[in-house]
Amino acid sequence: IIMIEGAEKYTTWEEIVQPYKGEILYVDLWATWCGPCKDEFEYKEGLYEFLEDKPIKILYISSDKDEVEDKWKEMVNFYGLKGVNMRISQDLNWKIWGMIHDESWSAIPRYLIVDKEGNMIVKEAARPSEGQKLYDQLASYLE
Repeated sequence: IIMIEGAEKYTTWEEIVQPYKGEILYVDLWATWCGPCKDEFEYKEGLYEFLEDKPIKILYISSDKDEVEDKWKEMVNFYGLKGVNMRISQDLNWKIWGMIHDESWSAIPRYLIVDKEGNMIVKEAARPSEGQKLYDQLASYLE
């Protein structure tokens, strides 16, 4: 579990993805108050197993407000979210939804795939609960 301190000060998508250029990213947009987000965490072990020997990194990005930072940290540890965990500002959260350009705008959980250059190439990726569909989708970007 990697916790990025200070990510709530980030103001751009570039700041989020810059450290991971050269890697494919599977991004999970979630929040502590989101029941369906927590339901999806139940399927993470299969995803971790699939990714074990692959150059794909998971980024868990929470849009929780400052006042629930402790709850966010507790949940990351409780669910054992292996990968990079960060909590971003509401402002940056809305910027990301603007990049997604989706009518369902802020419906979470939402999963993204980001290429090695930091571009959001899939704006509605399969969920961990979709198992093989997700694994096939991720594998298609390794070729």
